[in-house]
Amino acid sequence: MGDRRTLLEHARLGERYRAEAQADGFRAPVMGCGDRLGEEGEQRGFTTEVLSDATGAINLSNSAGAADAKTVHTTMMALLNSNLAAVGTSGQWIDAVRDNTPLERSNLVESAVNGAEATAQ
Repeated sequence: MGDRRTLLEHARLGERYRAEAQADGFRAPVMGCGDRLGEEGEQRGFTTEVLSDATGAINLSNSAGAADAKTVHTTMMALLNSNLAAVGTSGQWIDAVRDNTPLERSNLVESAVNGAEATAQ
């Protein structure tokens, strides 16, 4: 890995590339802070696609509670897919680009109904 400055420069270049690619009608996946970029994309009218296997999370613990990295990641991907972005694996994204189809995306109401049904079982 590079130093912090190098990582930030790569992130900025990646954001610029995605913005330019989407402005030209190309698909450019999100690999990084999916929640922030999902919100940003929605505000700019983009369809944001997050690659779940190209993002990660960390263990969290503070005065509000604690969660392991896997729980944080799974929760973030479910939340993003229910509201701000289409979420899929790299393989699903490659297939979708090849087939010229969108990644599957949900919405908050559908996700809430599915969540209620899943926890009732």
